[in-house]
Amino acid sequence: MQLLTSAQRRRFELWLKAPALGVYGIMNGPGHPPRHPSMVLSSKSDPVTRALLPVLLHEVNGATQLLVGLRSILGLPGGDELFNKRAPDLHVTSDRMHELGFAMAVLATASGADMLMSRREERGLEILVDLAKRAHVQHQRARLKIEGAVPRIAPSALDGWQIPWAGAALIALLPTRGWRWLDGQRLVGDVTEDHSGADEDLLARIRERCPGSTCEVDGNAVIWSLPRAWLANGA
Repeated sequence: MQLLTSAQRRRFELWLKAPALGVYGIMNGPGHPPRHPSMVLSSKSDPVTRALLPVLLHEVNGATQLLVGLRSILGLPGGDELFNKRAPDLHVTSDRMHELGFAMAVLATASGADMLMSRREERGLEILVDLAKRAHVQHQRARLKIEGAVPRIAPSALDGWQIPWAGAALIALLPTRGWRWLDGQRLVGDVTEDHSGADEDLLARIRERCPGSTCEVDGNAVIWSLPRAWLANGA
């Protein structure tokens, strides 16, 4: 299970404590140059982090409570046998904590702290899209349908965090009737009538952070297209 390494945990603590405009110098001072110009901070907090953090914390708390429950079992008479029967729960929770650690690193990196470092996840886009869907349901109080398989991302695609961040941004922040993946590399959303112009600032930010992809409005549809070279195994 890998939630955060000691180095990542220290950076995360600094990120939480630092003023919004000062964190760039803390995380990207001598020896830590920014990997991508999109990591330069503005005076505003990252909207995707604001949207996803409550959901992320809820998921972390749930996984932690399950681990505490498993630990308590060991103190019961016959607890060892019962604990062994619950071993699959430990495996599932371990995998979930690993995913949540990646999501936490993506959000922190998007806010200016290079928490992701060398870590890469082929399922990174899927992990953030899942959290974004949960955030949408929580904020809009309406179910959101996403059709098609989320593509897996090659480790060499950009710096590992921009693509998951962009997918989460679209799904969590744009009001749509639903989304669908086409051809394994295009995400299409049907924008609601009262937001037919979409949020151009958000789309421009996605283009900036994901150079090589396209993100545009075509009628009442938002279309985000990924280069095939960014996909795992070029699929």
